[in-house]
Amino acid sequence: MSEQILIEQIFSYIGKFVAAVGGAGVIIIGCSSWISKIWAEKFLLNEKETMQKDIEKYKSKLNEQLEILKSENDKINYITKTQFDAEFKIYQELSESCFKMFYCESQLFNELDRYYVNDPINPENEIKKQQKERCINAKNAVVKFQNTLYKYAAFITEEMYERYKNFKKMNSDQVIDYENMYVNDIEDVQKEYRENGIKNCYKMAKDIEKEFEEITKELRNYLNSLKVQEG
Repeated sequence: MSEQILIEQIFSYIGKFVAAVGGAGVIIIGCSSWISKIWAEKFLLNEKETMQKDIEKYKSKLNEQLEILKSENDKINYITKTQFDAEFKIYQELSESCFKMFYCESQLFNELDRYYVNDPINPENEIKKQQKERCINAKNAVVKFQNTLYKYAAFITEEMYERYKNFKKMNSDQVIDYENMYVNDIEDVQKEYRENGIKNCYKMAKDIEKEFEEITKELRNYLNSLKVQEG
């Protein structure tokens, strides 16, 4: 039973009682007015507190929804179509150059090099020629990618720039090691590098492949986050 219904019933009883007691009703009415005022104030206070709690719950829920929307919106980069086309062209050129570098590096340390030294079919000078050619191709690819990266350094995100820069170093180190192991004219240097670093270079080749896949994935996610503004 609500407080309002209870108050109405009490007043009904009071009215009947006043009619029964006659003259003393004035005093009773005065008391009942005072009591009813207290009850009314208490009722309004309770209603106010309940309403305030409901408002606070609603505000809290609304703030949570706004934070979720804000978080989702922060992941989206709004740019004009002109900006999107320009940025897409930059990353397209970087990706092509990066893949060329990665491909040339992947041709360096392969299983065939393990058998080239005592290959009974191919003469030694032909083997050296192939190794030198692959090394030159890889070095040129690294230089080309480095130049492309520096050219667009100011126009790409800092995260992507650092990622590309580190990837270039990984490939560059591989080329230097390969050159010392198979192309260097000093035989003692070749032997020392092959004995001390060959296993690490084959492991690095796998790490480079994995890093290339991660960079491609990160770039794809970034481009998908770009939303072109209409108008």
